[in-house]
Amino acid sequence: MNCELLEAMLVPEGYAIEQAHSGAEALASVERRRPDMVLLDVNMPVMDGFEVACRLRDDERTRAVPVVMVTALGDLDHRVRGLESGADDYLTKPVSRAELLARVQSSLRLSWLRAQVDERRKLELVLGDVSDGIVIVDANARVVDASPSAQRFLTMEDAPSMLDTVWAELRGVPADLGDAVARGVRHDFIVRRETPALFVRVSMRPVHDPNGNPTGAVLSLRDVTQESVDFRLQQDVLSLISHKFRTPLTVVHSWTGVLLEDGCEPLQPQQREALRAVAAATQQLRDMLDGILGYV
Repeated sequence: MNCELLEAMLVPEGYAIEQAHSGAEALASVERRRPDMVLLDVNMPVMDGFEVACRLRDDERTRAVPVVMVTALGDLDHRVRGLESGADDYLTKPVSRAELLARVQSSLRLSWLRAQVDERRKLELVLGDVSDGIVIVDANARVVDASPSAQRFLTMEDAPSMLDTVWAELRGVPADLGDAVARGVRHDFIVRRETPALFVRVSMRPVHDPNGNPTGAVLSLRDVTQESVDFRLQQDVLSLISHKFRTPLTVVHSWTGVLLEDGCEPLQPQQREALRAVAAATQQLRDMLDGILGYV
């Protein structure tokens, strides 16, 4: 295989090339660099291309790397043997530039699809074990995936067609959520379904492509029903404390002031001193109560 000729065809198209001149060198290069694909000549010293392809497929680390055979051997038997060895495609010399580019693009697309399938499987395993609900939307705020927890939160069937019902299930979602996704900004809000027993905190985090452009968002859904109930109970208790304590203190403080300033009869010095002590202690209790309620 004329490596210089192939390099001259591919480099102008933006591809980075690393040459290997033997089967062993090719295996070492693939293990070291983990390339996006391998162009493999059948005729190589010591170890031919068929064996190299077999070894690449036998190694878990390189099994998914697409392999394209490039050789002058154009008979059917060699083509079949190459495919059986694990090659994804087969090119016969002389190779035209247009055909080479088409096969390379096709193999890279296949590699990308394989990676997507693998990532999808990993994502499903991870999301299946996460208690928080996860909803993934694209740049147009369309739902593309939802974890089992999210589906349970939103009463969704375990079917892709039901993913579109997420927005309908979320009460109180801002009308400009789609714009927020497009701008790539983070947004947090609380939503409540028709049943008042479930409150969900939704946190939206944007997803960007390598160029920094927003491509969608990940919504994290967490059941905060108990937190909401606890908070409401806390507010009720604070309101009760404020009423039960503040009201009598206010009465005592007010009447003490009246007696000190507008008493009907002149007060004895000891009486006036006692009332001032009561007023000071009452004010101190009011200040302490305000501090406690403000801290909580």
